[in-house]
Amino acid sequence: NNIIFEHHLDQIKGRTETMGIEELILRASKHEGMKIGEKRGMKLGQKQGVERIVANMIRNNFSDEMIVRIAAVTQNYVNKMRISLGN
Repeated sequence: NNIIFEHHLDQIKGRTETMGIEELILRASKHEGMKIGEKRGMKLGQKQGVERIVANMIRNNFSDEMIVRIAAVTQNYVNKMRISLGN
């Protein structure tokens, strides 16, 4: 029954060959790699966003206390950003 279903599914999708174990493993690995890459990209984007916000707040003369509270960063982070910006 399962073989008949898979055969009909392959016909609908236009597949002429059955997926082998190697192809299955490669697809699963590729999918997992894409998920990991997406998570890393999101984390990097968030980090860069926080850096921009804190840098803009420093340039606009926000107090350290205000930056810490609004941007949800540590005082140490603000100090490092001030040094990197030359403030």
